[in-house]
Amino acid sequence: MEDIEPAFARKLLEGATAYAEGLGFPTKPEVRSAMRLLHDADPATCSEVFTFGKEGKPFYVSGPYDSEARRSEIVAALTKSCGEGHFDFLVHVGDADPEFLEPQGRL
Repeated sequence: MEDIEPAFARKLLEGATAYAEGLGFPTKPEVRSAMRLLHDADPATCSEVFTFGKEGKPFYVSGPYDSEARRSEIVAALTKSCGEGHFDFLVHVGDADPEFLEPQGRL
């Protein structure tokens, strides 16, 4: 963890939100609440450039609490918005650390 400026946080949240919405994922209420907390921060004052996805494509990493149904929903949404072969995903298996797993497939 490290301290960041409010403008950095707002720019990151706005970019991530726009990226997710562009892929068909609605913004969660928690994100909207965080954005309201940062309403005074000017993202234009942050010089950081954020890149989303991995190697130019969306990359879904399932978490330990993602059900099979939830994983299927996310993969279906990515297939619809990106098309087959245009995103990657990594499936969480048991207690394995996802950092050490190879991508499970390309759709």
